[in-house]
Amino acid sequence: MKELFETLYNIDVTKMKEKKGKFDYVSWPNAWRILATSDIVKSFEYKTIMDQTSGLHYFKDQDTKEVYIQTELTINGMTIRCQLPVTDFNNSPVKNPQMNQIINTEKRCLVKNIALFGLGLDLWIKDALSDLDATEKNQKPVSSSINKSKPRTDTSEAPAKGIKVDQSLSRPTVEASLETKEIKPPSLESWDDEFILQDFGRTTNFWEGTMKYWGTLNSADALVSSMKQYRKLHLETNKQYTIIGKKVTKFYTDKYKQLQ
Repeated sequence: MKELFETLYNIDVTKMKEKKGKFDYVSWPNAWRILATSDIVKSFEYKTIMDQTSGLHYFKDQDTKEVYIQTELTINGMTIRCQLPVTDFNNSPVKNPQMNQIINTEKRCLVKNIALFGLGLDLWIKDALSDLDATEKNQKPVSSSINKSKPRTDTSEAPAKGIKVDQSLSRPTVEASLETKEIKPPSLESWDDEFILQDFGRTTNFWEGTMKYWGTLNSADALVSSMKQYRKLHLETNKQYTIIGKKVTKFYTDKYKQLQ
């Protein structure tokens, strides 16, 4: 997975960028062409997830009535599922979309699904942070200090399909590396990101340590550089453990505003 991700991530998509409102993206034909012609991609399979209740190829949130698409992509035997809301030209959610909006979102969700394997991933990071900034611009920023209570250890949010949980693996802890006077960021060199995501408590520990480190930074450039190091893990966390992902994204955004 690491070799596949790095190969797709390092493909220059600059000349393939197109615009949807103020956001850059890679069109689905270009993304599909790269998958079909890349030497490292031995096999791939894509499908849109059906709502088993309605029988439709999209879902509707019962509270907001907004519509979203779910797709599943398997490359070289590794499966990742993701979702994307149906939005208008300004990226605002649509409650009663037309069929062309649904079909277009299905293709854009495919591109996002491919991005989770590395291709054009940076474009989605900018997209996600811009969306969060728009929805939270009227909210009071949180303190840069982290709640020191014990991290949540329940497993109500199970790992996504495609990731096997090995209970024999020991759980790494961030606290041990944070007891020194100088707080250092958690390292992904010794922790495989899939290993972290196999356990809810392990993922919580990792991001609590990361946010504690971010709280010590006094430079926006250093904060952005640190987030880039964890970009793939951040997106995977948002997909598999939404509660943790939202907390991390909010902390990062508020800290970034504070440093500007």
